[in-house]
This record gives sequence, structure tokens and C-alpha cells, in this order.
Amino acid sequence: MAKQQTRSWIGLALALLVVAHTAALAITAAAQPAGTTASTTSNNQAAAASLKCFEAIRVENDEIERPPAVTGHSLIALSHALWMYGGIIHWENGEKVEYGHVLWTYETDDNTWDRTFADKGPAQPLRVNETVDVQYGDSWLVARVVEPKRPDHTVRVVVDVPTKPLDLVVARSKIRYYPPAMNMHVAVGTTTSTGVPVMYIHGGKGQKGRVSSDLWMFVFERAAWVRVLPKTSEPAAREMHAGIVIDRGLFIYGGVRGQTNFEDMWHFSFKDSTWTELQPAPGPRPPPGWGHRLALTTHETRGRQTIWMFGGYNQTTGINELWSLDWATRQWTLHGLNGLAFTRGAESLFDPTSDALDPDRGAAAVETTADEASVAERLTSAEEDDGLPAGWWYRRPSRDMAWPAARKGHSMTLFEGNLIVFGGHGRVDFYDDVWVYRIADGVWIGPIPCASAPPPRNYHATAVLADSLFIFGGNNVQGLLKDFWRLNLKKIASFAQIQ
Repeated sequence: MAKQQTRSWIGLALALLVVAHTAALAITAAAQPAGTTASTTSNNQAAAASLKCFEAIRVENDEIERPPAVTGHSLIALSHALWMYGGIIHWENGEKVEYGHVLWTYETDDNTWDRTFADKGPAQPLRVNETVDVQYGDSWLVARVVEPKRPDHTVRVVVDVPTKPLDLVVARSKIRYYPPAMNMHVAVGTTTSTGVPVMYIHGGKGQKGRVSSDLWMFVFERAAWVRVLPKTSEPAAREMHAGIVIDRGLFIYGGVRGQTNFEDMWHFSFKDSTWTELQPAPGPRPPPGWGHRLALTTHETRGRQTIWMFGGYNQTTGINELWSLDWATRQWTLHGLNGLAFTRGAESLFDPTSDALDPDRGAAAVETTADEASVAERLTSAEEDDGLPAGWWYRRPSRDMAWPAARKGHSMTLFEGNLIVFGGHGRVDFYDDVWVYRIADGVWIGPIPCASAPPPRNYHATAVLADSLFIFGGNNVQGLLKDFWRLNLKKIASFAQIQ
């Protein structure tokens, strides 16, 4: 036995030496099926270092108008085009400019951006201080409504120009209608029951810090905005929440307004125009927070739908917890290392009367043969240095397991059974890392050291077309960003599968 162990150690040392000094052999080995030896692990790391995940997208023609530096905006994919909406006020050439109301279109076929001006849309009641486009001669100006309904069926608006505000009285037919400038809102793309592509946006923060609870719909074919008036009470105004389309409606969770962190979840029915507050099943649930991200999975055969949520912040604490919500039962589950679940504080993962993990206590469906006493010895309080959720107990796995740091304002994308996380902002740092969570076996892979990664950022906007994740803008310590990138999801997913 001793001779066999000696030969194994010698073989392992030789393998590591080959990896260190022979790049060609490392690349060849990385292409082979993953094993458990140290040499295979090193070769996979070498392959990752040369993995060209990102590609910068540049518009070569300087005469083509393109979006400015922006953050807190949204990006929706439709056919071969991307639609970008919203964003915060920023400075350009020494002047304060508001781009939040502009809808931009990117055509992937010819690599061009274009501004889309909304049609006047159906007749709707205007409100004081709403933002509209007003026809003034041959031009369209951005204006603010002062008197929405005058006796002669005209509308009085004010155009805020640098020199002197322009006070106008115009016919309703000369007004184009759209939401007030918003950032940190929720935006989703879907189709109506008749197959018409639309985009919904909800909430966000607008001018003068106003946080909204409004719901708007943009009809792409008509380039028209419609304010959706719900038939029921609606969620409290909020920003930095997350949303996803499910069950012919819009699901939203969490968010923040001032010092209030939300942990409620709502569903808006597109068909009935009604909001419903959803109550979770008894058991553990995510903490209040904002800046988190959602993704949706559907079981291939049973059709069971699951909403996944990662990250966020709650005023004082960053969150790196991964939760899933069973849509049918409304049951939240917290996912831990190797699929094991966490539990808060000193609560046990285990049924005190048996040696099995207790699902009613939020534990994963994993059994153990250890009695409670020996299990308690193997439980360790998660410290901040571990990069694991503080205040949670967990079972240490037999080997070290990577785990993404707590963050907010990141992106999370579902692709081929993987949750792919990019960027975000922690307590101090901005991130440019890529992480993959393999849903099938509950394992995090990362960070994947992609070559030529974009600068770190948070609150960027992303959308998926085919096997590419398009990334635009965001912000970091340098300020607002206007760079444009493509992440090859196929390469990321393929690499994660061999780890």
C-alpha cells in the first residue's frame, strides 16, 4: 500500500510539473473529461485563463447616434434587436441632461443604435408634472405638463431650456406620451394574448427623487406607451426591486423606498389588470432587500416552475444567499454548498427526534446517518471571512467550495441549466467576475477568469439573444459607463460543465 501511495504522489508531482511548464499539454488535458486528480484541476484552470468570454462591441461610425453613459437602465431583447430604456440624470459637456425617458434600439444585424420616439398613443388623462414630447414646428421637445386639461381641450406645458423656460399651450394631438424618466425600475418583455410584443416597466425612481408604483406598457409595433391602470390596490412605490414574467403576469419581489426594505411579493395579471399580493408557505424566506436578481426555470417534463433569486442588500448587510421559490407551493428554499441548505442562528437543520434533515426547518432533501450530537460538532458558524452568509449555520463539505461574494446590482442569467452571475457591487468593491451555479447538482463554479473582461461595474443592463449576453453601461468608481459588451454564454456553460 505504501509503495502505491508513493507512486501516486510521484505521478501527481510530475503531472503538476508538466502543467507548469508545458502549455500545449495543459490545453490538451483540459479538453479531456474532468477527473479528480490535481493535474486535471490545474489544466482546467489553465484553460479558463485563456477563455475568451467577452467581446467589446464598438460602433465604428462616429456619425451614428448612440446612448450616453448611463446606469439603472433596462435592456429587453426582441427578435434581432435590443431595446434600452431609462437611466439616471448625468452631466455631459457641462450641462445637466436627462436621458431617462429615451428608448434606444440596437440592431444586431448592422451594429447601429437609434432613438425611438413614442407615438402619441391612445387618449389618456395626463397628470401634472408628467413628461411628454411636444411638437414645436418641425421638432419634438421634451416638456413638463402644467395644465393637463384646459376648457378648450388644449394642454399647457413647459419646456425647460437652459436660457428661459418655454411656456406652450398645445393641442392634445401634438403630444407624444411616455412614462416619467425612471431608473432602477423593473422591465420585462412579453407578448399579449394575441401575440403582440410588448414591454412592461414598473416602479423606479424619477425626477426629484420621486419613487413610483406606476405600471406602463410599451407596444413595439405602434411605438406607443400606455399607462396601465390596475383594477385593484397596487404594491407600495419602490425601486431596485426585481421582476420576472410568469403565469401570464409580472412577478416582483423586494425593493426599497427610503429606509424601508421590502420583502413582499406581488403578481400582476396581464389579462385581468389586477395586482395580487402572494403569501409564502410557512418556513424560511429571504430577508428584506434590494439590488437582487431573478431567473426562471421550468421543468422539462413536469412543467414545474421555479424562481431563483441571488444577492442583494438591506441597508447594512450585503447578501450572497441563493433562494428558490416553488411557484406552485409558494415555498422558499435556501440553497447552500453542494445543495445543502442553511438555517439561521442556532436553529438546527435536523429533526431533534431523528437523524434526518427536517424539510419543515428549511433543510435540503439530503439524508445523513450521523446522530444529532456528531452533526452538531460538524456544524460551523459562517464567518464573514468565509464569504458565506453571516449568521447562518452550514455543514462544511469534504473539500473547499467556491462561493460568490455578497453583491447588489449584478446580473443573473439562466442558460442551459446554469445561473450565470456577472459583476455587481459589494460592501466596498465593484466586481467584474463571472460565476456559474449548476442547478442540477447545486455547485458554484468560479470565479471564471475570462480573458479581457470588462471593467468592474454594477447596475448595468443585460439581455440575452441566442447564446450571447449583451451588457451595456453601469457605474463604478470612475463614474457612469457607456461601453457595450457581449458575453459568450455557450463558452461559460461548456467550461462549467467539465469542472
